[in-house]
Amino acid sequence: VSGTTSFTAVINSSAGSFFRVGAAISSTLTAVIKHAEMILTEEEITKACITWTRTSTSSEGDAAWNALHATGTCGLSIHITHDDMPSDWLTTRQVAFTVTVTLPSINQTVSDSYTISV
Repeated sequence: VSGTTSFTAVINSSAGSFFRVGAAISSTLTAVIKHAEMILTEEEITKACITWTRTSTSSEGDAAWNALHATGTCGLSIHITHDDMPSDWLTTRQVAFTVTVTLPSINQTVSDSYTISV
C-alpha cells in the first residue's frame, strides 16, 4: 500500500446497532478499509496490522476482551454475541467496538468505532 493519506475505515454490522433487551445478540462487525475508492482486502493489510478493541464502563472486562482480540488475532470481521458484551450491559446499555488498522509502509493509521445500544 502506498500513496496519499486518503484512507478511511468504516464498520458495518450485520444486525444493526440496536438490540432489544432480552433478545439474543449475534452480529458480525466488518471493517471496510478504503484507499480513496479502492477497498483493501485482509490479505493486502494482513492480520498483523489489525486491532479490535472494546470500550465500555467495565474497564477490567474491556482489558480482558481486548487481550483476547489482540493485534494479529482477528481479521477485518469479528462475530459478537452476548459473551462479548460488558457485564453491566443491561444497565449501561452501550458498548463500542473499534477497529484500528496500521499501515506501516506509509506510516498511516485508520480507525472507526461502532457503538451498539439497547
